[in-house]
Amino acid sequence: MVEQHPNGSSYLFIGNRVFVSQYDETVKQVITKELNLRHDSLTDWEIEKIIEHIGLIFPDGFRYVVCIHSYGSHYKCTYDNLKEACDTANEYYEDNGYAYLFTNNKNVNVRLSGGGVYYHPNPDQVSAYTHPEDAVELNPINDSDEEEQEEEEF
Repeated sequence: MVEQHPNGSSYLFIGNRVFVSQYDETVKQVITKELNLRHDSLTDWEIEKIIEHIGLIFPDGFRYVVCIHSYGSHYKCTYDNLKEACDTANEYYEDNGYAYLFTNNKNVNVRLSGGGVYYHPNPDQVSAYTHPEDAVELNPINDSDEEEQEEEEF
């Protein structure tokens, strides 16, 4: 998606990245650079457009650890925002593995495609081999939820 800034710059949103193109009078050509997504370096307009097109990808003060189990491999990825953690975790479901999301944010209310979301008081202590039994599930799926979802599909 491309957005035109009132100052004439063009913003290109690709995945979780943003590129800015602007005509430079001194070299007489368009210069494109990747936007630094540090929250303190962005204008209000840029923040609004990033949230609109990408989502809330700014650090929120919590830690998110995604433990991935795929094709016999076990590894973890650490994030400082929920959006990127969920994007990574949702890449794994059914045949290509599964992922668990551990966080110290008790207010997370998301479901993953192929795993669960768990509260852990210190997610930095989570290893790739941490089992969900070592944490508290934040959004347990019970049988009535699954039955309601199946009824909605038909």
